[in-house]
Amino acid sequence: MLLNPLKKEYFIESFWEKKHLVLRRKNPNHYSNLISRQILDFIISHAKLKYSQMRLAKNQSQSCPVTKLQEGGMIFLDYNDVPSVNQLYSSYAQGETLIVKQIQDYYQPLAKFCLELEEFFHHPVSINSYLTPPHSQGFDAHFDNHDVCILQIDGSKHWRIYGSAVDLPLVDDNSPIPKEILDNPVEEVHLKAGDLLYLPRGVVHEAWTTNVSSFHLTVGIHVFRWADLITEVITSLSRQDVRFRASLPIGFFDSEKEDPIQNKLLELTKIATDQVKAKVGVSQLKKHLIDKMNPLADGHFSCLDLVDNITLDTVVARKQGMICRVAIEGEGEGEGEGVVIQFPGNQVSAPLYLELPFQFIASQDKFPISAIPDILSNNSKLVLVRRLIREGLLTIVKL
Repeated sequence: MLLNPLKKEYFIESFWEKKHLVLRRKNPNHYSNLISRQILDFIISHAKLKYSQMRLAKNQSQSCPVTKLQEGGMIFLDYNDVPSVNQLYSSYAQGETLIVKQIQDYYQPLAKFCLELEEFFHHPVSINSYLTPPHSQGFDAHFDNHDVCILQIDGSKHWRIYGSAVDLPLVDDNSPIPKEILDNPVEEVHLKAGDLLYLPRGVVHEAWTTNVSSFHLTVGIHVFRWADLITEVITSLSRQDVRFRASLPIGFFDSEKEDPIQNKLLELTKIATDQVKAKVGVSQLKKHLIDKMNPLADGHFSCLDLVDNITLDTVVARKQGMICRVAIEGEGEGEGEGVVIQFPGNQVSAPLYLELPFQFIASQDKFPISAIPDILSNNSKLVLVRRLIREGLLTIVKL
């Protein structure tokens, strides 16, 4: 749904982290299964959102805190306040864009969509909604520190796209935008319902409405960088090798310490290069991703009622969105004594001999219980599956 009809492989090869993409679909209902203005209105009216969970914006810089227009100027808002829907109606009528942060937390179809994107990208994904009245602009020209896909749900919005202020900026990069970039826009795009705009992180952009209002979703892809992988690998090495845990020399700011520090750094770098294990770092990044994911609500209580009725012929499946990570507990710190299977919302620890069954379960969409590797007895297979159903990983497909 995100990139259709564009092939995913073509997107990755030609656009991902390289240049912006515009998909004009001429189908205003392309995203109708995700959300509507009516659903947004319900969320705003009933979710009792605090200002910390939303944002109001009018001609603001990207770094501006939550403010409220009042006669006489701007005032700061208490992030713990819960505005009434009538207050938000008033703000909208004054030209403010209403932003709901992490809107996937409040609506199941968006939560499901978010999990599907995380399964594809293997990077954390979040979704914000933007409702902008006619003839209004929420933010001045700015760039984001994460990649974004703009999904136009309803109405339309005009976008002006510039060059990159910073090529692939880091999370904390707030570099000023050079004037020559703002003087030379690359393209202007008018998005209508069903259209998509992809912007790599660092690309400067601004947007405004004309004679109609706009409702769009911004899908933020908060990438893991190579620098993050290297950090995880070095952290793992530090747990194993005391040389990485030693302090820098006392007085290391002094210039006479510069050469010894450089030599020691090169020595440790060589040790790291000789011992580096990418899979350890990848496993830790996968852990960070799963830690942030929430399981979908799927009627699992009904499944729990049936857990004592399963047999070896029962077919079970990983619940939807259940990305799994199987790891030796203490891996990277010496010999592990157990194994863990981690999934959104929970994890299960077990003796080391269950590594093979855990790997099997993590790799299968659905399977009969009898297909679990025979390292376990038939009774042990049933005991394991009952536990994983109760812990929220597996569901019953067919008794």
